[in-house]
Amino acid sequence: MKVLHSGITYAQMCLHMQVDLTVSSIRPALGIEEMMVMQKRLLSNVKESSAEITVHVSSWEHDSDQGGLLPKEKVNMHVYSFADHRLAFYLDSINQLEIILKDTIMVQQGFKNPKIALAA
Repeated sequence: MKVLHSGITYAQMCLHMQVDLTVSSIRPALGIEEMMVMQKRLLSNVKESSAEITVHVSSWEHDSDQGGLLPKEKVNMHVYSFADHRLAFYLDSINQLEIILKDTIMVQQGFKNPKIALAA
């Protein structure tokens, strides 16, 4: 649901996106109708957003399906060959999570030179 507020941001980066809350891995304590309203609102905000939206999902069918609900013309989706919902743990275990986060921050701060690095 992080991209729900994409209309007020310049960029968004999400891991294991949950779009359809009625079948999401972790469901909020909402009724079906409320979840459907949230999904409609999220998709509408993404479509109207001018933000650069990047979504990282695993190859687990559920995650890929959830990410696939987002408008393809508005979202840059990265699919990782990892069949589990715990993508952040996986990326961290292969020393990629920190790199992805730092690269995202650097680009948004205007530092596109690979020789410039964030201090740990």
